[in-house]
Amino acid sequence: MTKKFELEKQMVTLDSIIMKLESDDLPLESQLLEYENGMKIIKECRDYIEKTEQKIIDLSK
Repeated sequence: MTKKFELEKQMVTLDSIIMKLESDDLPLESQLLEYENGMKIIKECRDYIEKTEQKIIDLSK
């Protein structure tokens, strides 16, 4: 079963990651893991937005 991508949920997750990274409470290793996770989510969001834009273009033809 394919999991539905939820852009809004991913944006909330990114906000949470940003807040963690901006705090001084995380050890360096944890910061790196959060950063990597955030970059992965950003890529997924970009891919989703690009696919959605292409669908809109195709439907407009």
